[in-house]
Amino acid sequence: MKKTPHNNIDFIALASHQLRTPLTIMKGYLSMVLHNDFGEITEPNIRKALQIVYHSNENLINLVENLLSKSRLDTRNLHLSCRIVSIEKLVKEVVIELDPKARDKGLKIILIVSKNISTIKGDIILLRQVFFNLINNAIEYTKKGEIIINLKRTKKMMMINIIDTGVGLKARKLRMLFNKFEKPFLSAKRGGFGLYIAGLIVKAHKGKLSAYNRKPQGLHVVCQLPVDQK
Repeated sequence: MKKTPHNNIDFIALASHQLRTPLTIMKGYLSMVLHNDFGEITEPNIRKALQIVYHSNENLINLVENLLSKSRLDTRNLHLSCRIVSIEKLVKEVVIELDPKARDKGLKIILIVSKNISTIKGDIILLRQVFFNLINNAIEYTKKGEIIINLKRTKKMMMINIIDTGVGLKARKLRMLFNKFEKPFLSAKRGGFGLYIAGLIVKAHKGKLSAYNRKPQGLHVVCQLPVDQK
């Protein structure tokens, strides 16, 4: 039987689904081991090795989630499983998940939530992937300092601001940030598949994703999503 792009997408989605469960289980047990739930780890080299395995497993989970998102977004008739979503709750969950990675690098994640924020209508699984990819990217390319996540609302939009103290970008490369596998951009050590996926998901929700350099250094990414008009 001749292979079609749709067949390939179905295979990627199926394989990704099959991989996600064991990887998630592995992450859970590794986390419990590192938190001494099965007894204290007294040998520093063993703890270091387990931390490396944990972060490698986390990267695999992120890749699988991106492949699942990509397989959904590549179908001609994308169906968003929309429901009422609390952006505050969703972002907090992602911050909790990524906080160990930030702390391992000596970084601090600061979450600031305005009083007037509201819910939105969206696909909670895909939106979670957006926030994971954006915050993970900020941690990945920040050597020291902090990542500030500021949630606020305008009349029609929820604004998710992610500000880091990382390497930033040259102005001409900012336009390439959410492009797919742009080689000139990858040489600058930022961007790639995860941010490309984030851009597709935000666009599917009729939102906007943009990025700006900040002074004296770092990147400011702004994710705008339509608020739930009750």
